[in-house]
Amino acid sequence: MKQNQTIVIIALVVVAAIAAYFMMKGSPAVVPTGPQTSTVDIKDLAFSPDTLTISVGDTVTWTNSDSVKHLVASSGVGGIASSTLNPGASYSKTFTKAGTFAYHCEIHPSMKGTIIVQ
Repeated sequence: MKQNQTIVIIALVVVAAIAAYFMMKGSPAVVPTGPQTSTVDIKDLAFSPDTLTISVGDTVTWTNSDSVKHLVASSGVGGIASSTLNPGASYSKTFTKAGTFAYHCEIHPSMKGTIIVQ
């Protein structure tokens, strides 16, 4: 009987230690995140993704992964205005105001995209 009690006590101690470990570990702290950078890939004469939702203060980087030149520009307001992007080149824009910003490729007008800033 004494041996069974010892086994039960050891089991309880192990369970208590495991429980204490997980209670002390707790859930991960929520770390406030600052501005983020999102990417738009330019490939096969298309923007991918063609619609992107970000937060005010975030940056979008367009990278030309295509074999031809592209030029990213606003379709209205928004201040999106890259220089000509040769293959492998990138352009970044930080969005400081909420809104929906349409853009296109000046060289290939059928290429269109939208940035939604919340």
